[in-house]
Amino acid sequence: MQPSGKEHHVELLAFYSEVAFLVRTFFFVLLGVVVDVRGLKGHAWLTLGSLGALVVARAVAVKASRWCWGEIDPRDREIALWVFPRGLITAVLAIQVFNARGRQFDFLPALAFATIVVTNILVIFGSIRAKRRQPPQAAPALATEETGVMTS
Repeated sequence: MQPSGKEHHVELLAFYSEVAFLVRTFFFVLLGVVVDVRGLKGHAWLTLGSLGALVVARAVAVKASRWCWGEIDPRDREIALWVFPRGLITAVLAIQVFNARGRQFDFLPALAFATIVVTNILVIFGSIRAKRRQPPQAAPALATEETGVMTS
């Protein structure tokens, strides 16, 4: 029996998702092999400054976007503040600059790796904060058998 169009589409999306996961995993393993984190020691201020600039830029962007978001509660704005992970493109560009310019930029892959790790940790931190700050869920309304009236 042939799958219907919708089932075929779902299977195709699942396959694509698995392949994308495999490619990302391979790339991050490769990045971990290539990166020498000891190169960050000499560039500690640059690393901290870059990460600080990312956090400040994100805070400014979220604050500036309030006018177009309308009525979004503070919890949602805080989630938007923490969700800014960096990923493959950061690493790819750092490696390309290093390959094009040579030894003077040998710290860039390690800086990209640190940026990826720290921004992903911040996403985890933001997720935990958001989960803890969720308002208590209202009890579901129930209909009593005798009256048929909804109660909470």
